[in-house]
Amino acid sequence: MNYRYLSSFKGSQLPESAEKIQSLPLEEATPLLHDSCIAILVSGHIELAYQGFLKLTEGDFKVSVHSPLANSVKFFIPNLCYLLKIPCPSFFSEPAMSFTELEAYISEAQRKYKKSLFSERWSKTKMPTGEWDELFLEQMTVSDDKTKWTGSSPEKARLLVDLLRLACKSGREQQNWQEILKWLAIFERVSPIFKPDYHWCVADYIEADLLSIGILTHLHFGDMENVDRYIRIKASHDLGFLNFPKAAERIAKGLLEDVTQVSQEQAQTFLAAIDKKNEVSISGFVPQVEDWKELLEELTTTTEEPSFLKAGATEEEIAELERRLNTTLPLSYKNFLRASNGFVGYPLNDLYGTDQIKWFIEESERADFIDSIDEEDESDDEEYFLYGEHQDTLSTRERYMATALQISNDEDGNVYLLNPEIIDARNEWEAWDYSDQLVGAIRYRSFWEMVKETD
Repeated sequence: MNYRYLSSFKGSQLPESAEKIQSLPLEEATPLLHDSCIAILVSGHIELAYQGFLKLTEGDFKVSVHSPLANSVKFFIPNLCYLLKIPCPSFFSEPAMSFTELEAYISEAQRKYKKSLFSERWSKTKMPTGEWDELFLEQMTVSDDKTKWTGSSPEKARLLVDLLRLACKSGREQQNWQEILKWLAIFERVSPIFKPDYHWCVADYIEADLLSIGILTHLHFGDMENVDRYIRIKASHDLGFLNFPKAAERIAKGLLEDVTQVSQEQAQTFLAAIDKKNEVSISGFVPQVEDWKELLEELTTTTEEPSFLKAGATEEEIAELERRLNTTLPLSYKNFLRASNGFVGYPLNDLYGTDQIKWFIEESERADFIDSIDEEDESDDEEYFLYGEHQDTLSTRERYMATALQISNDEDGNVYLLNPEIIDARNEWEAWDYSDQLVGAIRYRSFWEMVKETD
């Protein structure tokens, strides 16, 4: 989840989210459920958030263990169990843990997080001395007058990196918490994220790490007022502070409930609603010529690069194409050709017309690569058939390239393909946005879905 948007998410949006989750395909429904659970968690409803995250481990909403969402679920469930003082159940391939085992697990996770947090990541550059003159610090100090804000600068970016390195060294080598307070004081002077009027400034990863160190430091001194202050800022970037049980307890006590304003009743109603999911996994919709014309006309006005339609292909041209390829093309793709026999400037590449479409293997420079593919290394069905934003582009079954249809020019290793090896109930061929830079492809259930996703 992009945590900076937590502040714009309100409990009143949960009914709409529940409605969407009930009807969206799984790869779109599960991220929305995941993000809604985070909003519930941030509002302090720990048990309800826990119930929500469990839904992502079983039943209709079970996410693939290969999905990036799985790592998030693996993080949240043990931490929520610890807050609730209950054993952690088995989920995915993770074993169940008694509460005693869970305590040891959380302690080890905290140790690893602290070790990573205080590690030296710039070992090839000289350690800063931490001796800056007051004039320089004054120049770097953020004004209370937001009209004077001129943005960040290379000098300030360097200063923040130096502060992080010094704080890490103080924590790593001497556990000198008092010295860390000194670096944090400078951090607060020079970073706009501490200014309430600079609400558009969100912590970058350097500032996020300094915030984590600040939370840990103030916890050491028992300064809960500053712990709370740092948590509120840190939450706009990530929830890594949940690795610190005492910080996590602040969330459970409602520290951030004013951010998302999710009431207990709203959360309960949301969880009850999504239990009634009635998903149609593959829509029976097949785009017609007019649907394609409407979508392509929208593309001509919304893409950054110039793009335009061509005259539609005739029935004779489409029939000749199928004879040349010795195959029957999906109806929706033929409707695309009837709407526009090729398309100039589609996001990255031109889409071919009937006289250019060919089998991918006909590209001589690709043939040797395709012949060298090792099928034993390919992904299993659970990993492969994960579509949407959480798919892994490396999960592409490259052996399918031997039979793929090339429907665009090859632009710097990027090419659009149709895969006749994966055909759904509508006779749609899977579509690939293949790139050498990705070393794989972003896959879609159909060519229509690929183009519409770009729109």
